[in-house]
Amino acid sequence: MIDMKIFKFLFIALTIFGLTSCSNDDDNSTVELTIDNVVGTYDVVLLQGSEVVTDNSTGVVVVTRQITTDTFTNAIFIFNTDGTYSSSGSFRATLTETITGQNPTSESEIQSLDDDGLSFSVDTANRTITLDGQLGNVTLFDGINLYINLERTDTFNGNTTVFNTELRLRKQS
Repeated sequence: MIDMKIFKFLFIALTIFGLTSCSNDDDNSTVELTIDNVVGTYDVVLLQGSEVVTDNSTGVVVVTRQITTDTFTNAIFIFNTDGTYSSSGSFRATLTETITGQNPTSESEIQSLDDDGLSFSVDTANRTITLDGQLGNVTLFDGINLYINLERTDTFNGNTTVFNTELRLRKQS
C-alpha cells in the first residue's frame, strides 16, 4: 500500500502548488476571470500530476511519479464571494512510480478532498488564480469550465524535483 504520508504530500503538492508557464491565446469564448465570475460550485472532472526528480550532479532523472485519478464521488470545489473556497468528496488515485533502472510500480487508493475556509484570489490581467497562497495559470475559463495548471520546482539534497498538476473543474448548473 502507498505510504499515506508520501501520498498525501504528493497529492497536495500536485494539486495546490506552483506556477506554470502556460499561456492563453485570446479567445472570444473566454469569460473575464474575476472573483464574481468564478464564484460557484464545481465538479472535479480531471486531476492528474507528475513529479520528476533529477540528480543535479549527473543530470539524470532518478525517479518519476505519475498520479492519475478517476471514480470521482461528489468531488467538488466551492468558491465563495468572500474569497474563500472549500473542497469535498473523494476519488480513486493511482500512483505509478518509476525508479531509473527498475520496473514501474503502481498502487491505487481512495483519497478524500476535505478542505474548508481556504483563501483564493484571481488576477484578471495575468489569468492566474491563487489557491491558499499558491499561484496557478488558468488555461481555460469560459464561465463553466475552469482549467488550472500548476508547476513547482524544489531543490533538496542535490536533487531537483519538478511537480506538475492539471486540475479541471466544471461549474454545476
